[in-house]
Amino acid sequence: MSVMKKSVFCLALAVIAVLSACNKTQVIEEAASGEITLRPLLSGRTKASSTLDMTADNLQSFTVNARNGDHFLFENEVYTKTDIGESVAYVSEHKHYWPSSGSVDFFAYAYDEDGASQVSKTDYKTFVVTPDANATKQVDLVYAVAKEQDETSGAGGVPLTFQHTGSKIAVKVKNSSSTLKFEIEGWKVAYLSDSGTFTYSESNGGDTFQWNNLAAKEIGTEYRSTFATKHIDPRTDATPLEGSMILVPQTLDKATAYASADLGAKPTGAYIAVKMKVHSAGGLPIIHDGNDNALWAVWPVGNTWNPGCLYTYTIELSGGGYYETNQDGNADLDPILEDTEIQFVFVEVANWDENAENL
Repeated sequence: MSVMKKSVFCLALAVIAVLSACNKTQVIEEAASGEITLRPLLSGRTKASSTLDMTADNLQSFTVNARNGDHFLFENEVYTKTDIGESVAYVSEHKHYWPSSGSVDFFAYAYDEDGASQVSKTDYKTFVVTPDANATKQVDLVYAVAKEQDETSGAGGVPLTFQHTGSKIAVKVKNSSSTLKFEIEGWKVAYLSDSGTFTYSESNGGDTFQWNNLAAKEIGTEYRSTFATKHIDPRTDATPLEGSMILVPQTLDKATAYASADLGAKPTGAYIAVKMKVHSAGGLPIIHDGNDNALWAVWPVGNTWNPGCLYTYTIELSGGGYYETNQDGNADLDPILEDTEIQFVFVEVANWDENAENL
């Protein structure tokens, strides 16, 4: 058996998918000779980030599998963030060296340890994800691949560019009316697949990230974000609502009607709902649930969520939306404000960054 060369490799980390034009990298720590550590590269962050996002600041550890041909050089090696003076490095319990021949393929993943109940690993490239119904507890599963690396290409550190596997959803509200004002207490997205399998595939001569085995979409499957009352005055521009979410990528079946003509039936199809009360500009209540409590107002959605993309929906509150439950014994969706066009302003679609796509 040939003797392994004593020079070692180090792994490099570039955190998740941001547009290359926004990337700013900084070398944090040079690896000491002979030691298996990390030399991370920090990606520039954008204002699209939130506390849910996996970033260089909150990434405490990640797991790596390294394959040399048909066998593994090492498996399930955990690299943990370590402070070295004023610098930062990621180190593992064991040391590994470049093989004497052949190249190495690296596969890595990470997610917040508090999200273990949401991610079930089948193997190093297959994960079943079930996002928590509580938006504040959802996790950002990130994945990275670096193939055909050797001692020469990896001399300065093997780059592991982590990508988001889920879709990030955010909501803004806008009020163009001069006669209405709103009290907002939360938002939610409903009628979704609440679990799916993320797989890195090497089949058909190409490498792909894909989702399959999506759960059936059902009435009652919803994710909520609630918060202290937010007052939206007349003529208010787009205002972000708290509680962005990271959910399973999927194609949404747009809500077009209630499940039945029965009173109280909910829509079949995907929608975003805002929990709100409507008042006149002078403060007189116009719309509530009958007991002066906020009600859920529905806006149907029907686009496709792709992995690694941020979808920011801006809702025009003055359109009123639809009642979430059947009000009149007709299966057609019931508008909350009569003779008012119900519309979105637009939806922004980006790789965790800023871009806009008009509807």
